[in-house]
Amino acid sequence: MNVLLQHFLFLVRFRESELQIYLQYGIVILLLIAAVVWLFRKKLFPSRYNSNNCGDGDCGCH
Repeated sequence: MNVLLQHFLFLVRFRESELQIYLQYGIVILLLIAAVVWLFRKKLFPSRYNSNNCGDGDCGCH
């Protein structure tokens, strides 16, 4: 029981402020949005170049 009380007092002493919590949530949300955009970037922003053409004429690479 004494160990639990010490642990609780340790957590209360280092409690985060509301601003820090909001900033952490904001960072997590921005990272999730960036991850989704990165995963679907080919559908959202299609490539301008044709990947089927490997140069001048048939290079025999396929």
